[in-house]
Amino acid sequence: MIHHLSPHPCLAKSIDYYWVGEPGDEAIKVLPDGSASIILSFGDQIGYKNHRGEETIVDHNLLIGPHTKFYFINRKNTNNVIGIKFKKGGLYHLINESIDKYHDAIVPLAQAYNQEIARLMEGLKTCNKTDEIKKSLNKYFFLKVTTKSKSSDKIDIALKALEISSNENSIQEISEKLDITNKHLITLFREKVGLTPKQIHRLNKFNAVLKLVKDKKNQSWPSIAFACNYYDQAHLINEFKSFSGWSPTQYLQIIPENADQNILTALTNS
Repeated sequence: MIHHLSPHPCLAKSIDYYWVGEPGDEAIKVLPDGSASIILSFGDQIGYKNHRGEETIVDHNLLIGPHTKFYFINRKNTNNVIGIKFKKGGLYHLINESIDKYHDAIVPLAQAYNQEIARLMEGLKTCNKTDEIKKSLNKYFFLKVTTKSKSSDKIDIALKALEISSNENSIQEISEKLDITNKHLITLFREKVGLTPKQIHRLNKFNAVLKLVKDKKNQSWPSIAFACNYYDQAHLINEFKSFSGWSPTQYLQIIPENADQNILTALTNS
């Protein structure tokens, strides 16, 4: 069972939500949306598996960079897991260094960020209720997250412009709006988001499909492809398989009611 917790409003620019996984042996399959996460593990070892099926077992906390492929987090036996899901570009507000090196990577948290994380872990160990966990996380990240910079403001504007809508913006149009070159925009994205604008745009379309499928399961695939700005149904299916490892039909059969569209307690590792 996974519980979602909303961060304090002052953290909403950087953190999407917290999530708490109760003890269990099931695998959590995470579909990519361009965001990064921190995984805090309490108890036994934790495992993760990439989209190629390569598994790693560790006994430490994890930093998960922005992904363009799905991955699995495997809880072992009795361990509890707490996740911090950042918004696109949000991890930069915490670690204040280039995110590009963490593209499609999962690394020990201490390798990338180790500022008093032991103190946070100790505080969380004494939290018995979700409200207490939320309060402890809010207190920590409120002190650690910084969002004020002109370049971050430009990224926020560009990310908004890359959202799926009826009036799509090209990279050239976004660069002109921000009064910077295409090359500079791509450099900023790699540094602060960890992905290029083109990759973010592809992921935005994929996640728009997930939302439409979840909200209106009776829609036809051609209509969804049109709504999400794919060339055709075949293009949608190819992109969907690339990002999720499933066909759209397989996803529809597996996703449970009221589930998070990106974080799925997987019934199968296929």
